[in-house]
Amino acid sequence: MLLAVGLSAGSVSVAAVSRNVVHDQERRLLNQRAAEVSALLSLSTSRVQESFRSLTTVVQVAGPDSVAFNGTAAQAVAAQVFGAVALVQADGSGYRITTSRGAGLDAGGPPPAAAAAALDRAEPTGIFTSTPVYRVGDSRRVGYATLVAGVTPRTLVYGESVLADPVLPKQGEQNRLFGDLDGALYVGTRPDPAALVIVTPGFRAGGRNASQPVQAGTDQWLVSVSAKRPLVGSVAERQPWLVLIGGLLTSLLLAALVEVLLRRRRYAMTLVDERTAQLQDTIRDLDAAQDRLVRQERLAAIGELASAVGHELRNPLGVLSNVVYLLSTKLGRDDPWLDRQLRTADREVGAATLIVSDLLEYAKPREPIFGEVDAAVLVDEVLTVAPPPEGVRVAQEWAPGLPAVRGDRDQLRQVLLNLVTNAYDAMPDGGLLAIVGSADEETVRITVGDTGIGMDDDTRSRVFEPFFTTKAKGIGLGLAVTHRIVEAHGGSIAVTSQASSGSSFLVALQPSTVPAPVAS
Repeated sequence: MLLAVGLSAGSVSVAAVSRNVVHDQERRLLNQRAAEVSALLSLSTSRVQESFRSLTTVVQVAGPDSVAFNGTAAQAVAAQVFGAVALVQADGSGYRITTSRGAGLDAGGPPPAAAAAALDRAEPTGIFTSTPVYRVGDSRRVGYATLVAGVTPRTLVYGESVLADPVLPKQGEQNRLFGDLDGALYVGTRPDPAALVIVTPGFRAGGRNASQPVQAGTDQWLVSVSAKRPLVGSVAERQPWLVLIGGLLTSLLLAALVEVLLRRRRYAMTLVDERTAQLQDTIRDLDAAQDRLVRQERLAAIGELASAVGHELRNPLGVLSNVVYLLSTKLGRDDPWLDRQLRTADREVGAATLIVSDLLEYAKPREPIFGEVDAAVLVDEVLTVAPPPEGVRVAQEWAPGLPAVRGDRDQLRQVLLNLVTNAYDAMPDGGLLAIVGSADEETVRITVGDTGIGMDDDTRSRVFEPFFTTKAKGIGLGLAVTHRIVEAHGGSIAVTSQASSGSSFLVALQPSTVPAPVAS
Protein backbone atom coordinates (compact mmCIF):
# COMPACT_ATOMS: atom_id res chain seq x y z
CA MET A 1 0.00 0.00 0.00
CA LEU A 2 2.82 2.41 0.84
CA LEU A 3 4.42 1.53 -2.51
CA ALA A 4 1.20 2.40 -4.34
CA VAL A 5 0.82 5.63 -2.39
CA GLY A 6 4.41 6.58 -3.16
CA LEU A 7 4.00 5.85 -6.87
CA SER A 8 0.72 7.76 -6.96
CA ALA A 9 2.31 10.73 -5.20
CA GLY A 10 5.19 10.64 -7.68
CA SER A 11 2.76 10.52 -10.60
CA VAL A 12 0.85 13.47 -9.22
CA SER A 13 4.09 15.44 -8.77
CA VAL A 14 5.29 14.71 -12.31
CA ALA A 15 1.85 15.59 -13.69
CA ALA A 16 1.86 18.85 -11.71
CA VAL A 17 5.33 19.79 -13.02
CA SER A 18 4.29 18.91 -16.56
CA ARG A 19 1.10 20.93 -16.17
CA ASN A 20 3.07 23.97 -14.97
CA VAL A 21 5.46 23.68 -17.93
CA VAL A 22 2.55 23.43 -20.39
CA HIS A 23 0.73 26.35 -18.77
CA ASP A 24 3.91 28.45 -18.84
CA GLN A 25 4.41 27.70 -22.54
CA GLU A 26 0.74 28.43 -23.22
CA ARG A 27 1.08 31.75 -21.35
CA ARG A 28 4.17 32.70 -23.40
CA LEU A 29 2.44 31.88 -26.68
CA LEU A 30 -0.67 33.79 -25.63
CA ASN A 31 1.40 36.88 -24.70
CA GLN A 32 3.14 36.63 -28.09
CA ARG A 33 -0.18 36.45 -29.92
CA ALA A 34 -1.51 39.37 -27.84
CA ALA A 35 1.52 41.44 -28.92
CA GLU A 36 0.83 40.54 -32.56
CA VAL A 37 -2.83 41.58 -32.24
CA SER A 38 -1.74 44.81 -30.53
CA ALA A 39 0.64 45.61 -33.39
CA LEU A 40 -2.07 44.94 -36.00
CA LEU A 41 -4.55 47.15 -34.16
CA SER A 42 -1.96 49.91 -33.85
CA LEU A 43 -1.40 49.73 -37.63
CA SER A 44 -5.15 49.91 -38.21
CA THR A 45 -5.18 53.44 -36.75
CA SER A 46 -2.92 54.62 -39.61
CA ARG A 47 -5.97 55.23 -41.80
CA VAL A 48 -7.35 57.64 -39.19
CA GLN A 49 -3.92 59.23 -38.87
CA GLU A 50 -3.63 59.80 -42.65
CA SER A 51 -7.09 61.38 -42.78
CA PHE A 52 -6.13 63.80 -40.01
CA ARG A 53 -2.93 64.77 -41.83
CA SER A 54 -4.86 65.43 -45.04
CA LEU A 55 -7.43 67.56 -43.23
CA THR A 56 -4.87 69.59 -41.27
CA THR A 57 -2.83 70.16 -44.48
CA VAL A 58 -5.93 71.47 -46.28
CA VAL A 59 -6.65 73.89 -43.43
CA GLN A 60 -3.05 75.08 -43.36
CA VAL A 61 -3.03 75.70 -47.12
CA ALA A 62 -6.55 76.88 -47.92
CA GLY A 63 -7.60 78.34 -44.55
CA PRO A 64 -10.27 77.34 -42.04
CA ASP A 65 -13.25 78.34 -44.18
CA SER A 66 -12.16 76.79 -47.46
CA VAL A 67 -14.34 74.67 -49.66
CA ALA A 68 -11.43 72.25 -49.90
CA PHE A 69 -11.79 71.26 -46.20
CA ASN A 70 -15.48 70.56 -46.65
CA GLY A 71 -14.79 68.35 -49.64
CA THR A 72 -11.98 66.42 -47.91
CA ALA A 73 -14.13 66.01 -44.78
CA ALA A 74 -17.07 64.74 -46.85
CA GLN A 75 -14.78 62.15 -48.51
CA ALA A 76 -13.57 60.92 -45.08
CA VAL A 77 -17.17 60.52 -43.87
CA ALA A 78 -18.17 58.76 -47.08
CA ALA A 79 -15.23 56.37 -46.72
CA GLN A 80 -16.45 55.62 -43.14
CA VAL A 81 -13.14 56.75 -41.65
CA PHE A 82 -15.26 58.96 -39.37
CA GLY A 83 -18.93 59.09 -38.60
CA ALA A 84 -18.63 62.90 -38.50
CA VAL A 85 -15.77 65.42 -38.73
CA ALA A 86 -15.63 69.10 -37.82
CA LEU A 87 -13.33 72.10 -37.63
CA VAL A 88 -13.19 73.43 -34.06
CA GLN A 89 -11.86 76.80 -32.93
CA ALA A 90 -11.13 78.06 -29.45
CA ASP A 91 -13.21 81.00 -28.17
CA GLY A 92 -13.20 82.81 -24.88
CA SER A 93 -15.12 80.14 -22.92
CA GLY A 94 -14.08 76.92 -24.66
CA TYR A 95 -14.46 75.56 -28.16
CA ARG A 96 -16.96 76.13 -31.00
CA ILE A 97 -17.65 74.10 -34.15
CA THR A 98 -17.14 76.34 -37.22
CA THR A 99 -17.96 73.79 -39.91
CA SER A 100 -18.82 70.07 -39.92
CA ARG A 101 -19.67 67.11 -42.10
CA GLY A 102 -21.63 64.04 -40.97
CA ALA A 103 -24.37 63.59 -38.38
CA GLY A 104 -24.00 64.59 -34.75
CA LEU A 105 -21.67 67.62 -34.99
CA ASP A 106 -23.55 70.87 -35.66
CA ALA A 107 -21.79 74.02 -36.92
CA GLY A 108 -22.02 76.90 -34.50
CA GLY A 109 -22.47 74.62 -31.49
CA PRO A 110 -19.98 73.29 -28.94
CA PRO A 111 -18.24 69.94 -29.41
CA PRO A 112 -19.22 67.07 -27.08
CA ALA A 113 -18.29 67.62 -23.43
CA ALA A 114 -16.28 64.38 -23.45
CA ALA A 115 -14.01 65.88 -26.17
CA ALA A 116 -12.73 68.79 -24.06
CA ALA A 117 -9.77 66.89 -22.58
CA ALA A 118 -8.72 65.53 -25.99
CA LEU A 119 -8.93 69.01 -27.54
CA ASP A 120 -6.81 70.46 -24.74
CA ARG A 121 -4.13 67.75 -25.11
CA ALA A 122 -3.89 67.93 -28.93
CA GLU A 123 -0.53 69.07 -30.30
CA PRO A 124 0.56 70.24 -33.82
CA THR A 125 2.29 66.90 -34.56
CA GLY A 126 -0.39 65.39 -36.78
CA ILE A 127 -0.86 62.61 -34.21
CA PHE A 128 -4.38 62.53 -32.81
CA THR A 129 -5.56 62.29 -29.20
CA SER A 130 -8.64 60.25 -28.30
CA THR A 131 -11.60 60.73 -26.00
CA PRO A 132 -13.19 58.17 -23.67
CA VAL A 133 -16.23 56.28 -24.97
CA TYR A 134 -19.26 58.52 -24.48
CA ARG A 135 -22.94 58.36 -25.32
CA VAL A 136 -25.04 60.61 -27.53
CA GLY A 137 -28.62 59.43 -27.17
CA ASP A 138 -28.65 55.69 -27.79
CA SER A 139 -25.32 55.62 -29.65
CA ARG A 140 -21.83 55.00 -28.25
CA ARG A 141 -19.07 57.19 -29.71
CA VAL A 142 -15.35 57.84 -29.45
CA GLY A 143 -13.68 61.03 -30.66
CA TYR A 144 -10.26 62.02 -32.03
CA ALA A 145 -8.61 65.46 -32.25
CA THR A 146 -5.45 66.97 -33.73
CA LEU A 147 -4.19 70.57 -33.70
CA VAL A 148 -3.67 72.51 -36.95
CA ALA A 149 -0.21 74.12 -36.76
CA GLY A 150 0.27 77.82 -37.57
CA VAL A 151 -3.43 78.80 -37.55
CA THR A 152 -4.79 81.48 -35.26
CA PRO A 153 -7.01 81.33 -33.26
CA ARG A 154 -6.35 77.76 -31.95
CA THR A 155 -7.94 75.54 -34.58
CA LEU A 156 -8.39 71.75 -34.38
CA VAL A 157 -9.76 69.03 -36.57
CA TYR A 158 -12.16 66.83 -34.54
CA GLY A 159 -13.64 63.56 -35.76
CA GLU A 160 -15.77 60.95 -34.07
CA SER A 161 -16.71 57.36 -34.78
CA VAL A 162 -20.05 55.82 -33.94
CA LEU A 163 -19.38 52.47 -32.26
CA ALA A 164 -21.55 49.59 -33.40
CA ASP A 165 -22.51 46.61 -31.24
CA PRO A 166 -19.19 45.68 -29.58
CA VAL A 167 -19.78 41.95 -30.05
CA LEU A 168 -18.20 40.85 -33.32
CA PRO A 169 -20.08 38.37 -35.51
CA LYS A 170 -18.91 34.79 -35.36
CA GLN A 171 -17.99 34.83 -39.05
CA GLY A 172 -16.94 37.60 -41.41
CA GLU A 173 -14.29 40.16 -42.11
CA GLN A 174 -14.35 41.82 -38.69
CA ASN A 175 -13.35 38.61 -36.91
CA ARG A 176 -10.32 37.77 -39.06
CA LEU A 177 -8.08 39.89 -36.84
CA PHE A 178 -8.44 37.46 -33.95
CA GLY A 179 -8.40 34.19 -35.91
CA ASP A 180 -8.06 31.40 -33.34
CA LEU A 181 -8.27 33.89 -30.45
CA ASP A 182 -11.08 35.49 -28.51
CA GLY A 183 -10.44 39.10 -27.56
CA ALA A 184 -11.68 42.52 -26.58
CA LEU A 185 -10.48 46.08 -27.29
CA TYR A 186 -10.95 48.86 -24.73
CA VAL A 187 -10.50 52.64 -25.03
CA GLY A 188 -8.11 53.33 -22.16
CA THR A 189 -5.68 51.20 -20.16
CA ARG A 190 -8.24 49.30 -18.03
CA PRO A 191 -10.67 46.52 -19.05
CA ASP A 192 -13.70 48.72 -18.35
CA PRO A 193 -16.93 47.34 -19.89
CA ALA A 194 -18.10 50.93 -20.48
CA ALA A 195 -15.00 51.55 -22.67
CA LEU A 196 -15.45 48.40 -24.77
CA VAL A 197 -14.98 48.92 -28.55
CA ILE A 198 -15.10 45.37 -29.90
CA VAL A 199 -15.28 41.90 -28.36
CA THR A 200 -15.60 38.38 -29.76
CA PRO A 201 -18.56 36.23 -28.63
CA GLY A 202 -16.40 33.70 -26.78
CA PHE A 203 -14.30 36.17 -24.77
CA ARG A 204 -14.66 36.06 -20.97
CA ALA A 205 -13.07 38.79 -18.87
CA GLY A 206 -11.14 37.62 -15.82
CA GLY A 207 -10.14 34.25 -17.30
CA ARG A 208 -6.75 33.05 -18.53
CA ASN A 209 -6.21 36.15 -20.65
CA ALA A 210 -3.19 38.09 -21.91
CA SER A 211 -3.36 41.89 -22.19
CA GLN A 212 -1.21 44.27 -24.26
CA PRO A 213 -1.38 48.06 -24.83
CA VAL A 214 -2.44 49.34 -28.25
CA GLN A 215 -0.99 52.66 -29.46
CA ALA A 216 -3.86 54.83 -30.71
CA GLY A 217 -2.35 58.19 -31.64
CA THR A 218 -0.81 59.72 -28.55
CA ASP A 219 -2.93 57.51 -26.25
CA GLN A 220 -2.83 53.87 -25.31
CA TRP A 221 -5.79 51.52 -25.55
CA LEU A 222 -5.89 47.96 -24.24
CA VAL A 223 -6.42 44.65 -26.01
CA SER A 224 -7.07 41.46 -24.03
CA VAL A 225 -7.08 38.02 -25.71
CA SER A 226 -7.66 34.39 -24.77
CA ALA A 227 -7.10 31.23 -26.81
CA LYS A 228 -10.09 29.46 -28.31
CA ARG A 229 -8.12 26.23 -28.21
CA PRO A 230 -4.72 25.32 -26.70
CA LEU A 231 -1.97 27.15 -28.55
CA VAL A 232 0.56 24.49 -27.54
CA GLY A 233 -1.55 21.82 -29.23
CA SER A 234 -4.10 19.35 -27.86
CA VAL A 235 -1.51 16.65 -27.23
CA ALA A 236 0.71 18.93 -25.14
CA GLU A 237 -2.36 20.22 -23.28
CA ARG A 238 -3.38 16.68 -22.37
CA GLN A 239 0.14 15.56 -21.52
CA PRO A 240 -0.16 16.16 -17.72
CA TRP A 241 -3.37 14.13 -17.63
CA LEU A 242 -1.79 11.34 -19.64
CA VAL A 243 1.15 11.26 -17.23
CA LEU A 244 -1.19 11.26 -14.24
CA ILE A 245 -3.47 8.54 -15.62
CA GLY A 246 -0.52 6.36 -16.62
CA GLY A 247 1.10 6.74 -13.21
CA LEU A 248 -2.14 6.03 -11.35
CA LEU A 249 -2.87 2.94 -13.45
CA THR A 250 0.62 1.61 -12.74
CA SER A 251 0.13 2.34 -9.03
CA LEU A 252 -3.26 0.58 -9.05
CA LEU A 253 -1.86 -2.50 -10.76
CA LEU A 254 0.99 -2.76 -8.26
CA ALA A 255 -1.39 -2.07 -5.38
CA ALA A 256 -3.75 -4.79 -6.63
CA LEU A 257 -0.88 -7.31 -6.82
CA VAL A 258 0.36 -6.42 -3.35
CA GLU A 259 -3.20 -6.43 -2.00
CA VAL A 260 -3.80 -9.97 -3.25
CA LEU A 261 -0.70 -11.19 -1.45
CA LEU A 262 -1.56 -9.29 1.71
CA ARG A 263 -5.13 -10.58 1.72
CA ARG A 264 -3.97 -14.17 1.59
CA ARG A 265 -1.69 -13.48 4.53
CA ARG A 266 -4.40 -11.58 6.42
CA TYR A 267 -6.88 -14.40 5.79
CA ALA A 268 -4.56 -16.91 7.42
CA MET A 269 -3.87 -14.59 10.34
CA THR A 270 -7.60 -13.85 10.70
CA LEU A 271 -8.38 -17.54 11.05
CA VAL A 272 -5.77 -17.85 13.79
CA ASP A 273 -7.11 -14.72 15.56
CA GLU A 274 -10.71 -15.95 15.33
CA ARG A 275 -9.87 -19.31 16.83
CA THR A 276 -7.85 -17.64 19.56
CA ALA A 277 -10.63 -15.13 20.29
CA GLN A 278 -13.25 -17.91 20.44
CA LEU A 279 -11.13 -19.83 22.87
CA GLN A 280 -10.60 -16.75 25.05
CA ASP A 281 -14.34 -15.93 24.97
CA THR A 282 -15.14 -19.48 26.01
CA ILE A 283 -12.68 -19.29 28.91
CA ARG A 284 -14.13 -15.91 30.01
CA ASP A 285 -17.69 -17.24 29.80
CA LEU A 286 -16.74 -20.26 31.89
CA ASP A 287 -15.04 -18.05 34.49
CA ALA A 288 -18.04 -15.69 34.61
CA ALA A 289 -20.49 -18.60 34.92
CA GLN A 290 -18.43 -20.09 37.72
CA ASP A 291 -18.28 -16.71 39.52
CA ARG A 292 -22.04 -16.28 39.18
CA LEU A 293 -22.70 -19.81 40.45
CA VAL A 294 -20.40 -19.35 43.45
CA ARG A 295 -21.96 -15.97 44.20
CA GLN A 296 -25.50 -17.30 43.92
CA GLU A 297 -24.71 -20.24 46.18
CA ARG A 298 -23.01 -17.91 48.64
CA LEU A 299 -25.91 -15.46 48.66
CA ALA A 300 -28.41 -18.30 49.00
CA ALA A 301 -26.52 -19.73 51.95
CA ILE A 302 -26.17 -16.30 53.52
CA GLY A 303 -29.88 -15.68 52.94
CA GLU A 304 -30.88 -18.92 54.67
CA LEU A 305 -28.46 -18.23 57.51
CA ALA A 306 -29.67 -14.64 57.80
CA SER A 307 -33.27 -15.73 57.93
CA ALA A 308 -32.57 -18.29 60.65
CA VAL A 309 -30.35 -15.96 62.69
CA GLY A 310 -32.79 -13.11 62.31
CA HIS A 311 -35.72 -15.12 63.64
CA GLU A 312 -33.64 -16.46 66.49
CA LEU A 313 -32.28 -13.03 67.51
CA ARG A 314 -35.41 -10.93 67.09
CA ASN A 315 -37.10 -12.15 70.29
CA PRO A 316 -33.99 -11.91 72.55
CA LEU A 317 -33.30 -8.42 71.21
CA GLY A 318 -36.86 -7.40 71.95
CA VAL A 319 -36.51 -8.71 75.50
CA LEU A 320 -33.22 -6.85 75.95
CA SER A 321 -34.77 -3.63 74.67
CA ASN A 322 -37.63 -3.97 77.18
CA VAL A 323 -35.23 -4.78 80.01
CA VAL A 324 -33.11 -1.68 79.23
CA TYR A 325 -36.24 0.44 79.16
CA LEU A 326 -37.50 -0.97 82.51
CA LEU A 327 -34.09 -0.51 84.13
CA SER A 328 -33.88 3.10 82.96
CA THR A 329 -37.39 3.70 84.34
CA LYS A 330 -36.83 1.90 87.62
CA LEU A 331 -33.38 3.27 88.41
CA GLY A 332 -34.22 6.83 87.34
CA ARG A 333 -31.73 9.43 86.19
CA ASP A 334 -29.93 10.08 89.48
CA ASP A 335 -26.70 8.29 88.57
CA PRO A 336 -25.05 9.87 85.45
CA TRP A 337 -22.70 6.97 84.97
CA LEU A 338 -25.50 4.41 85.12
CA ASP A 339 -27.67 6.53 82.84
CA ARG A 340 -24.86 6.72 80.22
CA GLN A 341 -24.41 2.93 80.34
CA LEU A 342 -28.13 2.32 79.91
CA ARG A 343 -28.28 4.70 76.90
CA THR A 344 -25.27 2.92 75.37
CA ALA A 345 -26.98 -0.43 75.84
CA ASP A 346 -30.20 0.89 74.29
CA ARG A 347 -28.27 2.29 71.25
CA GLU A 348 -26.41 -0.96 70.66
CA VAL A 349 -29.59 -3.03 71.02
CA GLY A 350 -31.20 -0.69 68.43
CA ALA A 351 -28.23 -1.17 66.07
CA ALA A 352 -28.48 -4.94 66.47
CA THR A 353 -32.23 -4.78 65.81
CA LEU A 354 -31.58 -2.76 62.64
CA ILE A 355 -29.04 -5.37 61.45
CA VAL A 356 -31.55 -8.14 62.08
CA SER A 357 -34.21 -6.20 60.17
CA ASP A 358 -31.85 -5.74 57.23
CA LEU A 359 -31.01 -9.47 57.26
CA LEU A 360 -34.66 -10.48 57.28
CA GLU A 361 -35.58 -7.90 54.63
CA TYR A 362 -32.78 -9.02 52.37
CA ALA A 363 -33.39 -12.74 52.91
CA LYS A 364 -37.17 -12.62 52.45
CA PRO A 365 -38.31 -9.31 51.01
CA ARG A 366 -42.03 -8.70 51.09
CA GLU A 367 -44.13 -6.93 48.50
CA PRO A 368 -44.93 -3.29 49.43
CA ILE A 369 -48.43 -2.42 50.57
CA PHE A 370 -49.08 0.86 48.78
CA GLY A 371 -50.77 3.78 50.39
CA GLU A 372 -50.51 7.54 50.70
CA VAL A 373 -47.40 8.61 52.60
CA ASP A 374 -46.54 12.18 53.66
CA ALA A 375 -42.76 12.39 53.21
CA ALA A 376 -42.26 15.34 55.58
CA VAL A 377 -44.18 13.63 58.41
CA LEU A 378 -42.28 10.39 57.80
CA VAL A 379 -38.92 12.23 58.04
CA ASP A 380 -39.97 13.81 61.36
CA GLU A 381 -40.82 10.34 62.65
CA VAL A 382 -37.43 8.97 61.55
CA LEU A 383 -35.61 11.89 63.25
CA THR A 384 -37.56 11.11 66.43
CA VAL A 385 -36.54 7.44 66.32
CA ALA A 386 -32.95 8.32 65.35
CA PRO A 387 -32.21 11.79 66.76
CA PRO A 388 -29.04 13.50 65.59
CA PRO A 389 -25.93 12.84 67.66
CA GLU A 390 -24.05 15.64 69.39
CA GLY A 391 -22.50 18.07 66.90
CA VAL A 392 -24.83 17.25 64.00
CA ARG A 393 -27.38 19.85 62.87
CA VAL A 394 -30.45 18.97 60.83
CA ALA A 395 -31.92 21.29 58.20
CA GLN A 396 -35.12 20.55 56.29
CA GLU A 397 -36.56 22.28 53.23
CA TRP A 398 -39.86 21.14 51.73
CA ALA A 399 -41.41 22.59 48.58
CA PRO A 400 -44.85 24.19 49.18
CA GLY A 401 -47.71 21.87 48.30
CA LEU A 402 -45.45 18.81 48.10
CA PRO A 403 -47.70 15.88 47.10
CA ALA A 404 -47.78 12.65 49.06
CA VAL A 405 -45.91 9.66 47.66
CA ARG A 406 -47.32 6.29 46.70
CA GLY A 407 -45.61 3.69 48.86
CA ASP A 408 -45.41 1.33 51.82
CA ARG A 409 -45.02 3.45 54.94
CA ASP A 410 -42.93 0.93 56.90
CA GLN A 411 -40.60 0.21 54.00
CA LEU A 412 -40.11 3.90 53.15
CA ARG A 413 -39.47 4.54 56.87
CA GLN A 414 -36.71 1.93 56.70
CA VAL A 415 -35.26 3.62 53.58
CA LEU A 416 -35.09 7.04 55.26
CA LEU A 417 -33.81 5.54 58.53
CA ASN A 418 -30.94 3.83 56.68
CA LEU A 419 -30.01 7.03 54.84
CA VAL A 420 -30.19 9.20 57.97
CA THR A 421 -28.15 6.81 60.15
CA ASN A 422 -25.55 6.44 57.39
CA ALA A 423 -25.29 10.23 57.24
CA TYR A 424 -24.75 10.35 61.03
CA ASP A 425 -21.99 7.72 60.71
CA ALA A 426 -20.31 9.77 57.95
CA MET A 427 -20.02 12.80 60.30
CA PRO A 428 -18.18 11.52 63.44
CA ASP A 429 -16.95 15.06 64.17
CA GLY A 430 -20.31 16.70 63.55
CA GLY A 431 -21.70 18.48 60.51
CA LEU A 432 -24.94 19.26 58.71
CA LEU A 433 -27.66 16.83 57.66
CA ALA A 434 -29.78 18.44 54.93
CA ILE A 435 -33.12 16.92 53.87
CA VAL A 436 -34.80 18.54 50.87
CA GLY A 437 -38.14 17.64 49.31
CA SER A 438 -39.19 18.75 45.82
CA ALA A 439 -41.49 17.54 43.06
CA ASP A 440 -42.49 17.87 39.44
CA GLU A 441 -45.40 16.40 37.48
CA GLU A 442 -43.97 12.86 37.52
CA THR A 443 -41.85 12.40 40.65
CA VAL A 444 -41.42 13.38 44.27
CA ARG A 445 -37.74 13.78 45.11
CA ILE A 446 -36.25 13.44 48.61
CA THR A 447 -32.59 14.37 48.95
CA VAL A 448 -30.59 13.35 52.04
CA GLY A 449 -27.17 15.02 52.09
CA ASP A 450 -24.37 15.30 54.62
CA THR A 451 -21.10 17.18 55.01
CA GLY A 452 -19.20 14.11 56.13
CA ILE A 453 -16.14 12.21 54.91
CA GLY A 454 -17.60 11.38 51.48
CA MET A 455 -16.66 8.44 49.24
CA ASP A 456 -14.03 7.74 46.61
CA ASP A 457 -14.98 6.57 43.11
CA ASP A 458 -14.63 2.85 43.87
CA THR A 459 -16.78 3.05 47.02
CA ARG A 460 -19.43 5.14 45.25
CA SER A 461 -19.70 2.60 42.40
CA ARG A 462 -20.21 -0.33 44.84
CA VAL A 463 -22.23 1.34 47.56
CA PHE A 464 -25.47 -0.53 46.70
CA GLU A 465 -23.84 -4.00 46.49
CA PRO A 466 -24.95 -6.53 49.15
CA PHE A 467 -22.45 -7.12 51.96
CA PHE A 468 -20.17 -4.30 50.81
CA THR A 469 -19.25 -1.95 53.65
CA THR A 470 -16.42 0.34 54.73
CA LYS A 471 -17.63 0.56 58.35
CA ALA A 472 -16.01 -1.19 61.28
CA LYS A 473 -19.50 -2.25 62.35
CA GLY A 474 -22.26 -3.49 60.06
CA ILE A 475 -22.66 -6.15 57.41
CA GLY A 476 -23.25 -3.98 54.32
CA LEU A 477 -26.93 -4.66 53.75
CA GLY A 478 -28.50 -1.29 54.64
CA LEU A 479 -28.08 0.43 51.28
CA ALA A 480 -28.64 -2.81 49.35
CA VAL A 481 -32.04 -3.20 51.08
CA THR A 482 -32.73 0.51 50.53
CA HIS A 483 -32.01 0.15 46.81
CA ARG A 484 -34.28 -2.92 46.55
CA ILE A 485 -37.18 -1.18 48.34
CA VAL A 486 -36.96 1.94 46.17
CA GLU A 487 -36.95 -0.12 42.97
CA ALA A 488 -39.92 -2.17 44.25
CA HIS A 489 -41.77 1.15 44.56
CA GLY A 490 -41.05 1.97 40.89
CA GLY A 491 -38.60 4.70 41.89
CA SER A 492 -34.86 5.28 41.68
CA ILE A 493 -32.00 6.16 44.01
CA ALA A 494 -28.73 7.81 43.04
CA VAL A 495 -25.68 9.02 44.94
CA THR A 496 -23.22 11.83 44.33
CA SER A 497 -20.15 12.09 46.51
CA GLN A 498 -16.56 13.27 46.68
CA ALA A 499 -13.95 12.33 49.21
CA SER A 500 -13.86 14.83 52.11
CA SER A 501 -16.81 16.76 50.62
CA GLY A 502 -19.83 14.80 51.82
CA SER A 503 -22.43 12.66 50.08
CA SER A 504 -25.95 13.20 48.74
CA PHE A 505 -28.57 10.50 48.09
CA LEU A 506 -31.51 11.36 45.80
CA VAL A 507 -34.63 9.19 46.12
CA ALA A 508 -37.24 9.67 43.36
CA LEU A 509 -40.72 8.21 44.02
CA GLN A 510 -44.09 8.33 42.31
CA PRO A 511 -46.75 10.78 43.55
CA SER A 512 -49.68 9.17 45.34
CA THR A 513 -52.59 8.13 43.15
CA VAL A 514 -54.59 6.69 46.09
CA PRO A 515 -57.70 8.81 46.72
CA ALA A 516 -58.04 10.34 50.18
CA PRO A 517 -60.46 8.48 52.50
CA VAL A 518 -63.97 9.91 52.70
CA ALA A 519 -65.00 11.05 56.17
CA SER A 520 -68.07 9.18 57.50
